Amino acid sequence: MSSTIVVSNRGPLTFRAEPGGALVPVPAAGGLASSLHRILAGSGTTWASVTMGAADREAVAQGLMHEDGLDLLPVVIDDATYRQAYDVVANTTLWYCHHHLFDLPHRPRFDRHWREAWEGYRAYNRAMADVVAARAGEGADVLVQDYHFSLLGRMLAEARPDLRTVHFLHTPFAAPAMLAVLPDDVRAELLDGMAGYSACGFHCHQWEECFLGCYAMAGDASGAPRPSWRRSVPTWRCSRRRRRLRPVWPRRPRCGPTWAGAASSRGRTAWSLRRTSCGGCSPSRNC
Repeated sequence: MSSTIVVSNRGPLTFRAEPGGALVPVPAAGGLASSLHRILAGSGTTWASVTMGAADREAVAQGLMHEDGLDLLPVVIDDATYRQAYDVVANTTLWYCHHHLFDLPHRPRFDRHWREAWEGYRAYNRAMADVVAARAGEGADVLVQDYHFSLLGRMLAEARPDLRTVHFLHTPFAAPAMLAVLPDDVRAELLDGMAGYSACGFHCHQWEECFLGCYAMAGDASGAPRPSWRRSVPTWRCSRRRRRLRPVWPRRPRCGPTWAGAASSRGRTAWSLRRTSCGGCSPSRNC
């Protein structure tokens, strides 16, 4: 069992197949994986990532997917599901949505093929949720990276409510009007997935405001209290002597806001921010 699990699409190690069939390890591409590798190297942290192709899957089958100083946790995904989740939904839809780069008169097109890709994106998140839920220890910290895992928070909250999950987005978050370009059911599922995390982090306050504004627009909750996201975000300290990355969590409030959805007469999901209470405090404040 692991007390800290980092989740990302790419891991620190991938494989390529030589013409003779030999598997050769190579450092994973991408700025996120390489940056995380520098931070986590030698810490013993469990790092869950997705296989990039047939060579990676064969390396997992042969027991080659390991890195000194890290506990690698590969999640095996078939090529078709990976292309749907990564190429169609994550990079061609969500990335463009969050960066406001859609050519709206022409793109995106939410046709039958895109709907099949959304099913693949859901399966991709589900595969990661199953692996993390099985490996995580009681009350473990799960640090999830980027828009590839927008649905993972709700899946982990339902499977393992004891986990403390944090999602950090390494891109902007779409403004409410831009997120509204997505189909109603897709937008509702995405927001519900993100609301499943214990905390969400962003690079700047502007993108945090966009994130909260999307919930307010979906449920017209402009007068509702806002989630105290910063109160749930840990400070990370690196111990040079022990080479371990340790989270320092603030005192977790026993009461707080939660997002609840209810179907309206038009078949849409109306979101509202409701405050839960432990029974021993005023509903106007957190414990």
